[in-house]
Amino acid sequence: MDKNNKNNERQIAFLALWDITHNGGYTNIVLRRVLADSPHLNRVQKAFVTEVVSGTIRNIMLLDHIIAHHSKAPLKKIKPKILNILRMSIYQLNFMDKVPTFAVCDEAVKLTKKCGLAPLAGFVNGILRNIKPLDEIPMPSIDGEPIEHLALKYSAQRWIVKHFVEELGIQEAVGVLEAASKGTSNITICVNTLKTTTQELQKTLESEGVVVSPTSLPNVLQISKTSDISQLDSFKAGLYHVMDFSAVMATHIASPAIKSKIIDICAAPGGKSFALAYGGHDVLSRDVHPHKIKLLDEGVARLGLEGVATQLACGTVFDKTLETTADLLVIDAPCSGLGTLGRKADIKLRKEEEGLEVLAQLTKEIIQSSYKYLKIGGKMLFCTCTISKAENIDNFNWILENLPFKPVDFSDKLALDTAREGYVQLLPRHFNSEGFFISLLERVK
Repeated sequence: MDKNNKNNERQIAFLALWDITHNGGYTNIVLRRVLADSPHLNRVQKAFVTEVVSGTIRNIMLLDHIIAHHSKAPLKKIKPKILNILRMSIYQLNFMDKVPTFAVCDEAVKLTKKCGLAPLAGFVNGILRNIKPLDEIPMPSIDGEPIEHLALKYSAQRWIVKHFVEELGIQEAVGVLEAASKGTSNITICVNTLKTTTQELQKTLESEGVVVSPTSLPNVLQISKTSDISQLDSFKAGLYHVMDFSAVMATHIASPAIKSKIIDICAAPGGKSFALAYGGHDVLSRDVHPHKIKLLDEGVARLGLEGVATQLACGTVFDKTLETTADLLVIDAPCSGLGTLGRKADIKLRKEEEGLEVLAQLTKEIIQSSYKYLKIGGKMLFCTCTISKAENIDNFNWILENLPFKPVDFSDKLALDTAREGYVQLLPRHFNSEGFFISLLERVK
């Protein structure tokens, strides 16, 4: 298919899906690239492409099940390009409002022909015109085969579903999986108070056609109706940065004293470092990957943050020059990302189960090597964007048992029971946001 920028939105969505499913591209990266390469699309069209691609990937296993129910040919015999055309078309028919059936079928047939597969146009058209409602598609029983049922319904690997059910119980697991299948529609931003105020930024964003809503945290807004935030003049001017609400909550809980010295060990892409720097603190943002340091530097430059220094460094290697220099140590540890399924649907399909224990051990090594950077009485913010006892509460308890720390009660900032014990496991239902683990500890000797 011709990849020039004259493609319409469904052709662009198809090309993005092909890159993801055939070439192993990551959904957010692929979408960012194809939208940047399609300046002829307006905002509504870009939003359509984003929804079709993201929604298809979020529900891909269920879509394949629907196709298998309607096709006489087994899935493995269907040509990959035809399979993707069917997937994205069925997503539009069954999951998107106000998309006419005739338009979906007509465009699917056109796509089939553009792919050089005209003899299969009738096959595609026949399946799409006979698609049954979701409640008429046979599924494994929730009572008899709960793991299989949930894995198929929410398009997640079986081990991920089993993990959530075992750790959270089936009701909470369903809530997490349901939130992931819907994705995230709103974007949370932190106001760069060194350049503007929340009120001024809201007016600026609204003048750019963005829908803006307040949140329960100061200088934090939610925005929607923007397909490519990086193209907004307000973004280019460095008036804010994007950051999930749960992660912002972590920095709010840390609330370091005025003019604190902060070390952020695994800093990229920089959200916490930037949010803390707005408070006038001095922040050393470290990361082990050169390309992530470049990302940090770009963020620092765009936001105009003189108080943030970046440094290429491995978190598992102790740096004597930093010993007892920090008032706050931030460790947002490398993790499985199981709290981010709504934003990163690829994890549901590609993450390997064996990685959880490896990541949990890596976190221990980072904490063991870094905790001495704290002054006595300094605080450590240990957090992850996952829902995993091995990576979260088990490591929190390991810190208390093996290192000179005590938990810090932060129930005054977050009214959840375990906040009194120094930690919380946030689920999507708490803030309609990511699953996130937050803990706060104080170095005692």
